[in-house]
Formats: sequence, structure tokens, C-alpha cells
Amino acid sequence: MYHIGRSDAEENKRIFDALHSRQAEIDAAFGEPLDWQRLDERQASRIRHVIANGGLRDRERWPEIQEQMISAMVRLE
Repeated sequence: MYHIGRSDAEENKRIFDALHSRQAEIDAAFGEPLDWQRLDERQASRIRHVIANGGLRDRERWPEIQEQMISAMVRLE
């Protein structure tokens, strides 16, 4: 997740909007669509990728889940 949370809400929205204007390019570089959340009712905004095929309770799948998390973090950066 990329969290845009500076102390100025207007600045956060400007940053989000600038990134969002390049959504197609950013999603393509990431390799799949991201979840773009401007969160108008909050100070911050975020761009995230959800790994939906496992979690904390799926201990036997932790290595696979960790690899997916690492891959997503590297691509998001």
C-alpha cells in the first residue's frame, strides 16, 4: 500500500490526483490494476494492492504469501 498522509489534506489530494492522472500507466507498470482510494472524507489517500488468497491464519501458505507481498512491494515502489 502506498499511503499519502502528509499533514496537509489538500496537498495529499493534489499528490493523489497527480498520480491518479497517470493511473493507466502506473497500473500497467505494476502489472495489474491497483485499488485507488482518494478517501475524500479523510486527510490521507492511498493506493493499494490486496493479496486475497491467504492471510495470517494460513500458516502453511506463509512462504507463498510472503513472496506475493514482496513482489507487490517491489512493483509498487
